[in-house]
Amino acid sequence: MKFLLIILTLVSIPSVVVFSTGASSTLPLTTVAKATTNDIEMEQQIIGILAQIVPYTSHIEHLKVNAVIARTYITNGMRDLLPLSQDVLKELWQDNYQNIYTIYKEAIDLTADEIIYYDNSPIEPIFHQTSPGVTRDGAQVYGSEIPYLKSVDASVDNVIEETSFEIQSFIDTLKLHYPGIYISLEYFDKQIQIVQTVDGYINQIQFGSIILDENDLLSIFNLPTSNATITTTDTHIIFTTNGVGDGVGLSQNASAIYAQEGSDYKSIIEHFYTGVTVY
Repeated sequence: MKFLLIILTLVSIPSVVVFSTGASSTLPLTTVAKATTNDIEMEQQIIGILAQIVPYTSHIEHLKVNAVIARTYITNGMRDLLPLSQDVLKELWQDNYQNIYTIYKEAIDLTADEIIYYDNSPIEPIFHQTSPGVTRDGAQVYGSEIPYLKSVDASVDNVIEETSFEIQSFIDTLKLHYPGIYISLEYFDKQIQIVQTVDGYINQIQFGSIILDENDLLSIFNLPTSNATITTTDTHIIFTTNGVGDGVGLSQNASAIYAQEGSDYKSIIEHFYTGVTVY
């Protein structure tokens, strides 16, 4: 057996109702109605995001974590994750719509108005599904220091998967994406070179004459993360991955476990986002 082993290591803003006791009031009645409508729209946006990132069956503290994340996400104007509409949610949840909506709404109400701040500004509440036991410094992914996205312990995470490809099929896939590649079946393991971070994420990987970056590797071969060990046999290349996602920010899996173990939502948020406050 030949082998090459690489140790790789979202907002419930309360209504502002202005009552006037003087005859000189110029505020139309619709002002109050508009504030209430905005609150409802925000609530629906948060729920439309929560439905995508956290199961409604989760512990209430984990739901509260994500309600604050979603509120912060919306407040910060981020658009990478768009909320599901009420029509979509009704179709998705069917007869359970009202019950599920109420569960998410409780988490929103219990964290009313709260946002995650760093230095008095809302953060970008980056999260991933599961870390390899420690989260990743944001600078590795974004190219510059982000003070609240530091590497922190998440040792409760332990999601290891194997993805195996026949080498010939693997080469065929590479040739499909890179028609000019030079790579051979013979001595396949000798044609692999890897550049990785200190904590084990693949930054670049060379197969034969072409170099893939982290995103290319994940998208082409549908891997859950670039934190992996790679082994080869005479017939297969095997990726043993540790975690799901890029490892930056809050680990959803670890957050769920910490909530089950008794941690409250603010302590979970403040653990994963260094130096932040929630208010």
